[in-house]
This record gives sequence, C-alpha cells and structure tokens, in this order.
Amino acid sequence: MSEPLEMKQMAGLKAAIAQMESVQRAIEAQKAVEAQQAASDAAHAVEVAKFGALVEAAVIVSMADKVVSEAEVRALAKGIGEISGLDVGTLLGLVTAASERIGAEGQSARAAAVASQLGEDELRRGALLVASACAWLGGGVGTKEGLALQALAGAFGIPVPELHKIMAKAHG
Repeated sequence: MSEPLEMKQMAGLKAAIAQMESVQRAIEAQKAVEAQQAASDAAHAVEVAKFGALVEAAVIVSMADKVVSEAEVRALAKGIGEISGLDVGTLLGLVTAASERIGAEGQSARAAAVASQLGEDELRRGALLVASACAWLGGGVGTKEGLALQALAGAFGIPVPELHKIMAKAHG
C-alpha cells in the first residue's frame, strides 16, 4: 500500500514542479514585458528631451535681448505649437522651464546643454531653423538675437555661412 501513496506523492510533486515552472515562465514573461516598457519609456523620455532642447534653442534666441514679455512667451509657444501640433499649454510649460534654466545658468551653458541633447546634425539644423523663425517673429533678427544664433551654431559645430542659409530659409 505504500507504493500507491508514494506514486500519489510523486504525482503531486511533479504537478507542483510543473506548476512552479509555469509560474517561473509567467514571471519571466512579466519581467520581459516590464523591460520592454522601461525601454519604451526611456526612448520616449529621450524624444521628449530632444523636443525640449529644440524649444530651449528658440528660447535662448528669444531671451537674447534680456527682455521676454509674457506676450512674447505666448507667441513663442503658439509659433512652436503651429509647427509641432502640440497644445500651447504644454509648450508654455517647456518655454517657462527653459527660461528659468537660461536665467539660472546663462546662455552659453544652456547652448552647450542643448547641443549635447541634440547630437544629430539634422536635429541641430532643425533647432536653428526653429530658433531663426522665432527670431524673425519680432520683425527682424536684431544684433543680440543674431549673436545668440551664432552662439548656438558654434555650440552645434555649424559654420556661420551655413547658419545664414538656415536663417534665410526660416525667413522664407
């Protein structure tokens, strides 16, 4: 009689092990899903940071004359909103945060930070195009705005003659 009991115990043990293996597979599958989500979240965060850097490039130029009115901030957010399709509220937050960083750290430090976030040449040219378009909003690019654009171009490794082509393109 002990044999059937041992067989039942053995069958129960096998079932428990099988169940544990399926639990382990489920745990591994969940870990894979979580890792994939984390990678997706990280990729999204990088894209958001790049867009924030693009906005900051425009704010650097807008703040070049040290006078940024609330109307100018709204116009900047609205202009970028038209380009990006994002809502003005989100953009106002990005513009305000960029303004605070520029005010605290200075134009040169933030231009270097923007350059590090926008590693690809195409993104850097795009940021200069947006910043140039914003500079033209006030009726023309003033000396201080032009110098800020040159500082950005320098941080991006883009020669001034190429900057001028980008500015001309932004002017239409």
